[in-house]
Amino acid sequence: NHIEPEQFWGYRYPLGRRYWKTTSPDQIGIQEGAFFAINHKLKHTHDELAQVAKHIETLANEANLTLRIQHLAEALSATNLSTDDLLDYFSDAQFLFGIVHFACHCEHPSGTSATESYLSLTAREATVELHLEELIALAGEGFRQHPFVFLNACESSTAGYSMQTSNFPTDLLNFGAGSVIATACVIPDRFASAFATEFYRRLLDKERHMQNLVTLSEVLWETRLHFLREYNNPLGLAYGLYADSAQAFLIEG
Repeated sequence: NHIEPEQFWGYRYPLGRRYWKTTSPDQIGIQEGAFFAINHKLKHTHDELAQVAKHIETLANEANLTLRIQHLAEALSATNLSTDDLLDYFSDAQFLFGIVHFACHCEHPSGTSATESYLSLTAREATVELHLEELIALAGEGFRQHPFVFLNACESSTAGYSMQTSNFPTDLLNFGAGSVIATACVIPDRFASAFATEFYRRLLDKERHMQNLVTLSEVLWETRLHFLREYNNPLGLAYGLYADSAQAFLIEG
């Protein structure tokens, strides 16, 4: 029997998903720019961030915007490099980045509940573990400006715990994120880097914003189709948007 990949819903429609008791704003602005947190042990992470930064800088120049990029290692001092310090930084009213991009490992210790999952980040050769249970404890007390969060890490939707209500997308939304993109399975580092680069190329295209209202779901949908049609690679289906499908991304602020 012949299978037509583009008949899968994820290739046919710009989709978003919502969880009970979570909120999703109608629109998200780029505000002051982007915050990056990585795990430097991932081979292609540095190239990924360089390419995304290039797209942000191009947008800033073409649209006459003042945008900046903040890295985890720059945001926290060497003496304040802990999970609590990172969460305090995210919760500060002066955290005004519209994009929060993680390029890291998402760890799921065997024999534990979903709340024991954590994002493994590095800065100045030190490791910072952002545990799901810590996000849960700060529900309603996190991000003030509801940024778009991209979890570019393996199984970052905490897919292995489908019977449990806690997962990174839900609890990041409860922490104050406006929307989240996360993955449902293991993603090769090279593909993850290429996918994020293509996604942001489309999302931060000034001409596109001049013509139409840009939605995150449509950009994600187009990026999936790009890798399927150009490289016969269906792995883009692993990336899901946790927000209303009509949620717009604005470059005005």
